[in-house]
Amino acid sequence: MKHTKGNWNWFINNGDKYLVESHSKEKELSIDICMLGDTVLDDESEIKANAKLIAAAPDLLAALRQTVKLLDPGAIVMDQLRDIVLYDALNTIKKATE
Repeated sequence: MKHTKGNWNWFINNGDKYLVESHSKEKELSIDICMLGDTVLDDESEIKANAKLIAAAPDLLAALRQTVKLLDPGAIVMDQLRDIVLYDALNTIKKATE
């Protein structure tokens, strides 16, 4: 199973709903991933946090894959590569949570 390719971003659509979309530079096309906040009972800060987390999902998956490769017992990894993977993972977490 593959997820929608492209750079996933979130924004406020129509003033009250959060939209997560994927933008493909190659195809010059945007694809809606999901819309959040359809009811008046939703908490605005929670909706925004969920939109950020969903938009960061492809980056989180990539960071997790890099980390798994790095932690493979048979892998020979230089400290510099380990630092790069850690830096990328921390920035991805920041994207999803701040």
